[in-house]
Amino acid sequence: MRSLPLLLMFVVGITLGVMIGRMTADEAAPPPAAIANETPGPAPAAGGDPVIVFAPPQDPRPASRPADRPPAQPSVPERHTDAPDAGIGASQRIDAGPVFNQQFATAEKQGVKDAVLEAHRALEREPRDDSWSYPLEAEIENSLVADTSMGNFRREHLECRSSSCEIRLSAEGGAQMEALRQWTSDIEKFPWASRMLLSSSSTVSDADRMQVLLIVTRPPPPADR
Repeated sequence: MRSLPLLLMFVVGITLGVMIGRMTADEAAPPPAAIANETPGPAPAAGGDPVIVFAPPQDPRPASRPADRPPAQPSVPERHTDAPDAGIGASQRIDAGPVFNQQFATAEKQGVKDAVLEAHRALEREPRDDSWSYPLEAEIENSLVADTSMGNFRREHLECRSSSCEIRLSAEGGAQMEALRQWTSDIEKFPWASRMLLSSSSTVSDADRMQVLLIVTRPPPPADR
C-alpha cells in the first residue's frame, strides 16, 4: 500500500516537469508578429559575431553629363594663288622669269617707259585662241628643237595667245651664248617668222650667262581699199 502513493507522486512530478518545460520554451520564443516585422541582418561569422557591412553612400547629385562639343565650323574654300593678278584686271599672268621680272619691277618703280614691259602686259591681257596659238607654238618649238635637244641653249618659256607670242631663252657659257646669238639672228629664216613681226626684245647678259625675251606679233590685216 505504501508503493501506490509513491507512484502517484512520481507521475505528478513528471507531469509538472513537462508542463514547466513547455511554459519555459514558450516564453523564450519571440512572438510571430515581431519575427515577421524584423529586417534580416547580416549572417553571423564563424565565431558567432555578426559581420557589419557598410554600403557606400549614395551621391544625391545627378550623374554628370558629358560636355557638349562645340558646333563644327563651316569649311572655308581654299583660295587659289594662280588667279589673275588684281593689278592687271582680268588678264592671265605670264612668268617672265626672275631676270625680266626684276627689270619690269624696276621700270615700274622708276616710272620708266619700257617697250618690252608694255608688250608683255599687252600679251597678258590677250585671251587665248587655241585654233591659232597651238599650231604656231608647234612651229616655233620645231625651230628650237635642234638646238635645245643638243644642249646649245635652253627654252625657258613659250606661249601664244590670240595675236602675240612670247619666247624666253637662256644660255650659260661661251658656246651656248654664241649659239643663242646665232638663233636670234637667223629668226627671220624660219617659216613662222614670215607671218609674224618682232615687236620687242630684250637681252640681259654678263660674262657667263645670257637671257633673251622675244615678243612677236601677228601683223594687222590690210586695210580695205
